Amino acid sequence: MADVKTIIESLDEAGDAAFRVTASSLPEVFAGCGLALSGLILPRTELRGVLQSGRGAPATRRIRLAAPDLEALLVGFANEIIFLFDSQAFVPSGFEFHEIEQLEQAGGAGSARLEAEVDGVALSEDALRPAAGQRGILGLVPKAASYHMIEVVRLANGRWTARLVLDA
Repeated sequence: MADVKTIIESLDEAGDAAFRVTASSLPEVFAGCGLALSGLILPRTELRGVLQSGRGAPATRRIRLAAPDLEALLVGFANEIIFLFDSQAFVPSGFEFHEIEQLEQAGGAGSARLEAEVDGVALSEDALRPAAGQRGILGLVPKAASYHMIEVVRLANGRWTARLVLDA
């Protein structure tokens, strides 16, 4: 059986959006979480149409984050994606991680950090507020990522999994 690189599963969580991502590496898990989140905001079926219609333009952003652990790093990463949409109408479509790691420090304390280049689309005002008679393209825009049920774990088989809940 062929190895599936990344699996994204939607989870039922009352009043919120939630998903689990399983992948071969930590960067792939974070990328899967980022794509799952951005796919809620702008469904993949709409992305090509947005670019072809001129209601969005290709764009790139850079994300740099640090946190005490991988779970807090994932929450910060998801909140940064939500912030980029809220402040710049930017929706990611791809991630290139230059750094993502968890560091163990003396005394059992740790820290985690990431640096990524994010490709995506910057939506125009027309895309955000369609004219009367036009259908809207946006899906669910979460308020924030939650620490509820957060999980980032390396599995016994070497793959990684993450669970993320978003406040809708």
